[in-house]
Amino acid sequence: MAQSDYAGLLHVGGPERMSRLEMGQRLAAHLGVGGGNIVATSRNADASAEPRPRDTSLDSSRWQRLFPGLPWPTYEEALREMGIGERGA
Repeated sequence: MAQSDYAGLLHVGGPERMSRLEMGQRLAAHLGVGGGNIVATSRNADASAEPRPRDTSLDSSRWQRLFPGLPWPTYEEALREMGIGERGA
């Protein structure tokens, strides 16, 4: 991407749409710690000075069109690539 001629804003997320809860559950499973302590709650359950959007997913369609040959790892693949959960990492 850095070597391309493209200049501008790109939103890049993973190929899977998931909630924050699912991300935490999948991270816990990846780490082998289980997700039993992850409790689902409403974003409105805790008062916050700033409004929080319900959906924080990104539209990566422009990135896909511009760079179709670049890898687009799943959440678990990205965790493995980053060495998350590996001993000594």
